[in-house]
Amino acid sequence: MSRSVLVVGGGFKGMISAYLLREQGFEVTLLEKAPFLGGIMHSRSWKDYIVDNGVHLFDSIPKPLGEIISKVMDGKVFNVDFNYASAYQKITTPGLAIPDFTAIDDEKKKQILFELAQQLTHTPSATPASLYQHFQERYGNSAANLMNESFSFIYRISADAVEPNCINQTAFHRLKFLPDDVAIELKKHPVLDDRLAAMRVNLGKVDDLISMYPGERGMLGFCERMTLALSEMGVNILTGTAIETMDLSRDGVICTLTNGDSLKADHLWWAGLFSQLAQTWKGDGRLEELLHGTPMVLYYFEVKQQFVQDYTYFHQFSAGQRVFRPAAAGSYGQQVTSDGATFITVECPCEKDGDLWASPESFVEEVWRECIDMGILAPNTPNFLDFHFVKAPVTHRYAKCGYEAIAQKIEGEIEALSGSLIVPSRNAFTRREIFLTVEESVREFVEGNG
Repeated sequence: MSRSVLVVGGGFKGMISAYLLREQGFEVTLLEKAPFLGGIMHSRSWKDYIVDNGVHLFDSIPKPLGEIISKVMDGKVFNVDFNYASAYQKITTPGLAIPDFTAIDDEKKKQILFELAQQLTHTPSATPASLYQHFQERYGNSAANLMNESFSFIYRISADAVEPNCINQTAFHRLKFLPDDVAIELKKHPVLDDRLAAMRVNLGKVDDLISMYPGERGMLGFCERMTLALSEMGVNILTGTAIETMDLSRDGVICTLTNGDSLKADHLWWAGLFSQLAQTWKGDGRLEELLHGTPMVLYYFEVKQQFVQDYTYFHQFSAGQRVFRPAAAGSYGQQVTSDGATFITVECPCEKDGDLWASPESFVEEVWRECIDMGILAPNTPNFLDFHFVKAPVTHRYAKCGYEAIAQKIEGEIEALSGSLIVPSRNAFTRREIFLTVEESVREFVEGNG
C-alpha cells in the first residue's frame, strides 16, 4: 500500500489537504515556495491591528470545516452574522450580493425583458466561446452589456476575453432588474427561475453552513495555528523552496528542489495553481500566459467604531467608481482599541499603468468619500483617524479564452498516471468549494489506497 504524499502549495487548499490526508494516516510532506504557509490569507500588522490582504472570512462553510478551524484555533473563533449589501448607481440594496440593476431607466428594462423573452426559445450553447456569450445566451444583449460593464470594472478585463466557467468566480449568476413582485411572478417559469433574482422573505440561517472569523490575530493567526497543528500532527513542512524538476510515473514522483534537496513520494498532490503544474511538469507556460490577474490597491482606514455601520461588506457594481468592496473587517474581527477605534478594509481594482496604482495616496479622500456614500460608514462620520494602503499586483485570477482546451488536455495526461498525481478540482473558488472538493478527493484517494 502506497502511503507517502507530497502536497505542493501551502495556501488554504494545501493546508486543508495536508490536514485531511494526515488524519487518514498518510505520510505527508507539504511544500511551499513562500517562507510561510497561508498564501493570500497570511495577513500583516498595521499599528495595533492585524489587517488581511483584502476581504477574507470563512463565509458559509460546512460544519466539518468549521470544526477543524475551531479546533486549530483552540476554540478562539468569532461567529459572523452576515449582513451584506449591493451598490449600483449610488443605490444600496441591503441583503443582496449581486448587482441590482433596478435603477436603470424603464426603456432599458423593457428592452431587457423583450430580449429575455426571446431567449426562452433559444437553446444555449453547450460550450459558449466566452463569459460574455454565456451572458448573452441567458439574458440577451442589453443585460449582457450591463453585466460586462460591471465585470470589466471589477476585474479589469472584458467578459468576452475570459472562459465561460469564470462565472463561478463572480456574482453574476442571476439578473435583477425588476421590482421583486414582478420578478417573483416571472420566476414561476422554470427557465426564468434559474435566470432572474428577487428578494424573498429571509429564511434565516442555513443549518448546515456557518460563517466565522479567527478570534486571535485574524487570518494570520489561523495560518500560524494551522502551521503549528500540521507540524504537531507529523506533517513535514518545507517552506522557502519549490520544485525545480520533477519525474512523474505510475510509481510515484521524484523531485529536485530549488534549494538543492530531492524528494521522493508515492503520490504528488497538487494544491497550487494548475498553470504552475503545467509549467513545472511539462515546461508549458501557455496557461500562465492565459491567466489574467486583477491588480488592486487595498486601503485600510482607522475610524471610530461608533461610525461603522452594521454591515459585513458591500459589493459595488458601478463602473467609474474607485471602490469595489469595502468591509467592516475590524468589527467582525473584534479588533477595537481601548479608545474605541477600529478599521475598515477597502478593495479598489485598477490597472498597473493607471493613476490609482501610480499614486494611491492621491485618491485617499475620494475612496473615503465613496465608503461613506455607499453606507459602510455613517453619513456623519468625521475624517478618518489614520490610513494605510498596500498594492496587490494580483488578486482575482481569470482564465482567458483558450485556457480550458489546454487544461483539459493536461487533465487527460493526469488520468493516465493512475493516481500518482492528484489534482483536486481546479475550478473550486470559495473556501467552501475548496474544502468540499478536497474532502471528496481525499475520500476517493483513501478508497483507492486502503
